[in-house]
Amino acid sequence: MSLTVDWKSPHTKRIFLSYLPDWILVIIMAGAFFGIDQIPPFRREFSLEDKTISFPHAPSDSVPMWVVGVLCLIAPIIFIAIISLGFKRSIVDFHSGVLGLGLSLSMCLMLTTVIKITVGRPRPDFIDRCQPPEGAADPPFGLSNYTICTSPLDTHEMTDGFKSFPSGHSSFSFAGLVYLAMFIAGKMQMFDERGHTYKGFIFAFPFIGALLVAISRTQDYRHHWQDVFIGALLGIHMDNIAV
Repeated sequence: MSLTVDWKSPHTKRIFLSYLPDWILVIIMAGAFFGIDQIPPFRREFSLEDKTISFPHAPSDSVPMWVVGVLCLIAPIIFIAIISLGFKRSIVDFHSGVLGLGLSLSMCLMLTTVIKITVGRPRPDFIDRCQPPEGAADPPFGLSNYTICTSPLDTHEMTDGFKSFPSGHSSFSFAGLVYLAMFIAGKMQMFDERGHTYKGFIFAFPFIGALLVAISRTQDYRHHWQDVFIGALLGIHMDNIAV
């Protein structure tokens, strides 16, 4: 099958125009993410005695966000290209696969960010970010708030400290890598009941990658387990919408 496309053909133009609203939606949601991410999060009250937010603050992530971008955006596009253009020899199949990936990731980014700034949950390392004065204590019969912190409120560490729920690394990795796993499963006809075990292993590799990224967020004390769990569910749900 040829990969050549007649861009002057009326049929090709109709197909292109039919997908245009979807690409516009991807761009809008991606732009909304960058805009919403600049909004200060809700600053939830907390207790200085809360051990779940008293872990040490690590200066860097085990899996930086740029690595997540490569794993969950660039790598899936490459694999989709290999399968669609290399084996299936279909530009339409490649376009549909990349569009679905874009929808899943952009919806996931926007929704995750909206929830983050609305909930304002402190991260597990929040007290270390906050740096309360020595001897500070919660008010009688109440909780402390951000005003007790000696760290400047406008720093990235403090602003990011209230963005624990849900985990963006987890939602983005599951949105990208589980989408890839589902794409591969579809092309391999994984559920054809022929019992080829190797298909299950190939399907599992992207899923394991997403799981390891999510686990790293608890190891770095960036997220509570609930943040990671809900982030993963959110990413998977976006995959179901986009597929």
